Amino acid sequence: MRHLILALGLALVAAATALLLSDIGVFEAAERWLFARYRGESLWKENPAAVWTWVPMVVAGVGALLVAWVAVDVATWTAKLAVLAAMLGAVAFLSLTLAFYGVAYAPWSGLAAALLAFAMGCLLAETPTSRDRRDSVSLLGTRAGEDTLQAWTGSGRMPPWREPGVREAAVVAVRVVSAAPAAEGVAAHLDQRGRTMAEITRLLRQRPGVILDLPSGDGVRAFFGFRPEVMAGDLEPAAEAVLELSRFLKEEATLQTQAGETPLAWGIGLSAGPLVTGSHGPDGERFWTASGTAAEQARQLAALNARHHTSILVGRRTAEALAGRYELRAVEGDAIHALLAARPAPEPEELPVAAADTDGWNNGPDSPEKAVSPGPAGA
Repeated sequence: MRHLILALGLALVAAATALLLSDIGVFEAAERWLFARYRGESLWKENPAAVWTWVPMVVAGVGALLVAWVAVDVATWTAKLAVLAAMLGAVAFLSLTLAFYGVAYAPWSGLAAALLAFAMGCLLAETPTSRDRRDSVSLLGTRAGEDTLQAWTGSGRMPPWREPGVREAAVVAVRVVSAAPAAEGVAAHLDQRGRTMAEITRLLRQRPGVILDLPSGDGVRAFFGFRPEVMAGDLEPAAEAVLELSRFLKEEATLQTQAGETPLAWGIGLSAGPLVTGSHGPDGERFWTASGTAAEQARQLAALNARHHTSILVGRRTAEALAGRYELRAVEGDAIHALLAARPAPEPEELPVAAADTDGWNNGPDSPEKAVSPGPAGA
């Protein structure tokens, strides 16, 4: 419906412009030339009759509407150009057909209206790229960063938010774990929470392949691993992200303490596993999200930080996957682990320096040291 309304507007503008140009005589020379050709080819046996006044208007309007509609709504350029060529041919052929019946119809206003409508429709049209982008924004809103959207646009593949499926992903959940404030401190609490969550959202969204979950009142949840070239879930980039978030939250707490405010306590949970992805909701209000055990576990782990006085908690499976590159500490046996820091990169091993080989090839029979010295003179 939106495309039809846009095409109607473009057709009206194009047809009115073309008819105005015809009325002020822009096409007068072309009309005289065309009618002279008709007379020279003996298409008119007698003086031609004037064309019906409504024909130019109808032809210009209908031609402009059809061409504009196709230019705006059809995705492929082949189809757009084919319809334009067919419309131009039909308008020109109408003039020739009327000439056989002794009617003088100059097609220039209809041709001009079709060309103008096509040009405006193409300028304002939705290309396949812009249509995909509009659909992505309608499903995700601002929950994905520009890098993530551009990566899928340039990949030539169907993005995961456009079709349902199961995808391996890492999930990061950040939640407020502070106790509920007193009634007089609610305004300050909400203001502080809003400012911090806005920065957390910015830090997460700027990472490639990250899609934020729907907004939540007490925290943020993000899905990692939605890059075209990645299918393993991006667990290590997620671990780097939570360590960065932890540093940011500690610095924020320090600044709030220095300002005389009571800092909020935040918990971070990290989990990984297969997620069911797809769109939900009624037509016109559909949104994309992901669900699964990993998504729920991440939220639970974030909340458990308040009990264990930790900053980042991960599950057993995630801890096993990160153990080689990150420092972790077991909490509650080995079911939960606290993520502490990234391990320093190992120093490159130095190869032992080979000792000089006094009996090696440098001291062989052909070496300078072994050369036979001349004997005494006269020997």
